[in-house]
Amino acid sequence: MKSSVLITFVCRSSCAILRVSVWVICAGLTFSQEAPVPATPLFPASDWAEVSATYPGVQILSQSFDQPRRIRIYAARIDLQHPGLGVVTTGRHPQWEPGVRETMRETTTAFVCRKRAIDKPVVLALNANFYYPVGNEPAPSVLRGLAVSNGELVSPSEKNRWALVFPSEGPVRMQPTKPDTDLKNVQYALGAYVAIVREGAIFGDNQP
Repeated sequence: MKSSVLITFVCRSSCAILRVSVWVICAGLTFSQEAPVPATPLFPASDWAEVSATYPGVQILSQSFDQPRRIRIYAARIDLQHPGLGVVTTGRHPQWEPGVRETMRETTTAFVCRKRAIDKPVVLALNANFYYPVGNEPAPSVLRGLAVSNGELVSPSEKNRWALVFPSEGPVRMQPTKPDTDLKNVQYALGAYVAIVREGAIFGDNQP
């Protein structure tokens, strides 16, 4: 059975933009204000079957809505077992100090150009962890939530935050984190705020 990851991210306007933040990792999302309720898949299997690969092993779909607000949702489905596909993320700051200097912030475009310049042929790039101080120019920054790059801790995990985890062995997973989260065998990790959908239903107070 193939292993794949579905990354869904949201743009809060109808226009196309270069930079978006990873919002939620799920197969479906609804906009109901009541929870829990069954989630209606935004990107059913029939839609994916009709989409040509943007790059071998990578498919991209989008949906637009006017209610409850203007919003465009993109989804990228990535076959992690496709030959030649892998994951790469921004690493530690050279003078790394957690909570002070964790990494160097950069735009998505700058990340792609930098990686391609060192023979890393990036084909799809997304913003991940929130960070501060905010800005577009390269500068030392602190990340919010767990971040691991090539097995090396970049930003410690925090209580009540979720992370997308790429282990050195086994399937990709979304998991809640806390300060003492076990990072054994974690090759890459990207932090997020909260989970909105679990097992096909919106839960808790995390409605979009």
